Amino acid sequence: MTRVLVYVDGFNLYHGLRDKGWRRYYWLDARRLAERLLLADQTLVAVRGEAGSSSLTPPPPHAASNASAVPCRGARSCRSG
Repeated sequence: MTRVLVYVDGFNLYHGLRDKGWRRYYWLDARRLAERLLLADQTLVAVRGEAGSSSLTPPPPHAASNASAVPCRGARSCRSG
């Protein structure tokens, strides 16, 4: 089973939708969309992202208050184990 983490760039998503005039998708459920795009041998681990200066998902409770997320730089660097 392949584990998948989805990163949503909320800023670019919003502006892309706005530029296309697709306001009805502003409240897109990113988790549901990701689940529908998975292949049979994949499992969704998490959906993370940023929307401007505020996070789409809160940091885990054990994270330091000044910690920042490390962006994924390509599929190979995002693989776990």
